Amino acid sequence: MVYIYYMKKLLSTLIIFTFTTSLFAADIAYVAKQEGKTVYLDITEIKNPVYKGDKLKLILSEEELKNHKGESLGVIYKYGAAAEITGVEEKYAVAELAEPYKTKQGQKLELEKQQTARPVPAVTSATIAAEEISNVEKAYKFNPVKERLISGSFLNINGVAHIAAAAASNKIKIFKINGAELEPVTEYSVPSYKEIITASAGDIKQTGTAQIFAVIYESVSNKVSTVVFEIKDNKLEQTGVLKHIAKVSTRDGKDVLLGQEIYFHNGLKTTQVNEIVYEKGKFKAQKTSVKAGMNASVFSFSIADFNKDKKDDVLFATTYGKVNLYLNGGKKIAFTSGDFSTTPKRIAFAGNIYRVLLPVPVFKNEQGNYVFAAAENTAKLGIVADSFGAYQKGAVYFGGWNDVTLAGLGKTETDGVIYDLSYCEYGASKGVLATLVYDSDNTVFEIFKLK
Repeated sequence: MVYIYYMKKLLSTLIIFTFTTSLFAADIAYVAKQEGKTVYLDITEIKNPVYKGDKLKLILSEEELKNHKGESLGVIYKYGAAAEITGVEEKYAVAELAEPYKTKQGQKLELEKQQTARPVPAVTSATIAAEEISNVEKAYKFNPVKERLISGSFLNINGVAHIAAAAASNKIKIFKINGAELEPVTEYSVPSYKEIITASAGDIKQTGTAQIFAVIYESVSNKVSTVVFEIKDNKLEQTGVLKHIAKVSTRDGKDVLLGQEIYFHNGLKTTQVNEIVYEKGKFKAQKTSVKAGMNASVFSFSIADFNKDKKDDVLFATTYGKVNLYLNGGKKIAFTSGDFSTTPKRIAFAGNIYRVLLPVPVFKNEQGNYVFAAAENTAKLGIVADSFGAYQKGAVYFGGWNDVTLAGLGKTETDGVIYDLSYCEYGASKGVLATLVYDSDNTVFEIFKLK
């Protein structure tokens, strides 16, 4: 059966779908191939993210609508069978027609618009190991931002929740949270001869409003440093520069700033990770109580008392794909459920490729035990050993200490590539904020938590 919508005067059952092309552009997919009720769709011209479960409508014909003056009012589409997306790849989607219908190659389908934030189904049965059931919940999803953002952190401005983000366009951006919408507040552009690697936010100065720490690379001088920004009168203002690579982490729910220096001497070298404190109007580095070796990366580094011996332990991802826990007594334990070196961010430092490892946030669960989150990305087909940082989707893992070792607590997959993870508390959600980037270069911020 084919449903056709058409114009007819004075009928209460009149259904017309129109849009003005200059004001409202439809997202159109094109039939590439059909097998029975399954159709393969070209989605390369769709600007917004496409998700499993999205609805489409076959377009049978289109007609320009004009008024009595001959002026165009838009286009009327005549629709056919409905379809639902069952799978999404880089450039195409797979959809199932609601009823048998023979399509043609190149035939258009319109993606139905989402009027509100997409409902996020809870994951209840994802398995990360034999007989281990995931306890990960997709707690909240914000509406897409139409550009590539490479980091995201919550911060409060005058008691109002915001997100600070670094953009691939070499800008630091602040968004105000208004329900599911992210409203731009202010931004700061970095000169083109510099490159923003990532950014994080935390109230290290304890002023009541978080500072933003942007890690910036200068290729000409092979120099990596951190620029400090503060928000004054709703504008971003540069207030300092640190010689360290600095990243905000959390310890017992409080913001801490960690730092590390990177340099080239007979190869690429890094220093130990230090804590950076703010005292007497200055930032200064001080040693942590646990030595984790030179392979530790400040980008993924977290400090917590995992084994409850009242001493700091450290946790971080490695370029070998593991998450390592160094207990204060010297014991080292590895978490190997995924490949946690799969970061899309790289620095070509002095002819060497330096991986900007994804953060491994640590926080306490409701039982008072420390848990952590770590990210893994899946390489695109044809990319050997993810050498170029080209990925197609990701996964968020949660783990914790079980008095003997690090054990997995759950895993959930993401449709977008994970560019950042940061600890967050938002409403009733206590978990991690993931920065997810899609092939369309749209970015979605999503909160994941343990049930």
